[in-house]
Amino acid sequence: MGSRLDLDPRSPGAEVLRTQRPARRDGSLAVPIVVGRKIWGAVDAGTRGDRFPQRTEAWLENLAELVAMSLTNEENRIELVASRARLLASTHETRRRIEEELQSGPKQVLVSVVLQLRMIQESVPDAPRIRDRIDAV
Repeated sequence: MGSRLDLDPRSPGAEVLRTQRPARRDGSLAVPIVVGRKIWGAVDAGTRGDRFPQRTEAWLENLAELVAMSLTNEENRIELVASRARLLASTHETRRRIEEELQSGPKQVLVSVVLQLRMIQESVPDAPRIRDRIDAV
């Protein structure tokens, strides 16, 4: 897995890659492994006799389909892990940005309001009720 073999151009495996169909030749049988409508590889079998047992081609086609499903599942798992990582990074970045905006925006406004209220409070020294109400605010 993960490596490429140089195929004899007359081999069933090479024929599968050319035709995208099962191929037989000289006691060998190969069927394509198709992943996402593309040839990923081939399952190749050989026999010591002149003939394969009945239904060998169908069995190899089923095996190739299982291999293709397994490869597709692994690709999907890798994509899912990457998608989760992107989602977590995006969530973290959004949370960080909101925290920064809260620090720079509303917090500064509230500090400004408090300072203005203190100035108003200082400007009405003869009105204890008003000063108390401003203090409550």
